[in-house]
Amino acid sequence: MGDYTTVAAVRELQGMADTALFPDALVAAAIDRVETRVDDYTATSWVHKTFTVTVTGTGAAWLRLTRDDFTRVLYPRTLTSVTVDGSVVADTSGWSLDPLGIIRRDSGVFTFTVPGFNVTVAGTAGRTATAPDDIVHAVEVWARQILLDGISRVERRATSIQNDYGTIGLSQPGRKYPSGIREVDAILTDRSDNHPAVA
Repeated sequence: MGDYTTVAAVRELQGMADTALFPDALVAAAIDRVETRVDDYTATSWVHKTFTVTVTGTGAAWLRLTRDDFTRVLYPRTLTSVTVDGSVVADTSGWSLDPLGIIRRDSGVFTFTVPGFNVTVAGTAGRTATAPDDIVHAVEVWARQILLDGISRVERRATSIQNDYGTIGLSQPGRKYPSGIREVDAILTDRSDNHPAVA
């Protein structure tokens, strides 16, 4: 992937310059892992990415774009192809694309048939064309932390450590805080589109 940042940008962060300890492939894998998690947590992509979904027709002129895991495709930007009941729709130029992942036809309906899953939609979707600076920063910091965790002598699940200065509490990732890094989690929570759907 590497859609939000680069290996070179992560290398500029403190402690990331050692290419023997952190080969480019490892840094790239950390970036990819974080970008997927950021998209999942915020419920959208921060650049325009391709999507293909197969959904059940509604019998109406609108359709909600939903993936196999029941997450919505938010901020659709373009439609590259639409197939209804095996027939390709030739012209979608008059259709409207709603930021909440709903497409509306200018004429006709998305037919409902049993057993369903009769409409396949492909296109691009994403909140912005290029990732905002705070999302880029969050991805870089989180990727750095994943790499550092890989060489740390502190157990990943540790909630505290003791040293000569006393007990130090450690932050842990969880359902509400995906990275365990307060700055990153604040950015992701602020940018999240993970709100209830309204039909």
